[in-house]
Amino acid sequence: MAGKVVKLEIGTVYQKTANGCYYFRYQINGQRKAVSLQTKNQKEAIKKAKDMIPIVKATTNESLGSLFATS
Repeated sequence: MAGKVVKLEIGTVYQKTANGCYYFRYQINGQRKAVSLQTKNQKEAIKKAKDMIPIVKATTNESLGSLFATS
């Protein structure tokens, strides 16, 4: 891996190439997933990954519904 790996509460943020986009890698039900964060800025990538953590932690459709509910 080219860039520095940043460990979060769940998963890691990393770069595949030196000047490439950052990715968020996490594990659900024993399967590893990697999602492009579509940014080359490390601080922005970490913020985007932290915003995704509640979705990754959600275990049921009900808990996902509460994340996206509008008032």
